[in-house]
Amino acid sequence: RVDLPEDSPAAQSFIEQTPLRRITTVDDCADVTLAVASDLFGDITGQVIPVEGGNHLLRLP
Repeated sequence: RVDLPEDSPAAQSFIEQTPLRRITTVDDCADVTLAVASDLFGDITGQVIPVEGGNHLLRLP
């Protein structure tokens, strides 16, 4: 976890390069964790679910 003020130049640069145009929060990660642990995701096992604003899409060929 990086505590970076959202109005800092580094954060703004990161946000501009992120497909969702925002910084992923701890709550975003917690929400996915709760959803996967619930019955809503009962048939999903052994998966990696990126919670990072779409940055993995930037690394696709």
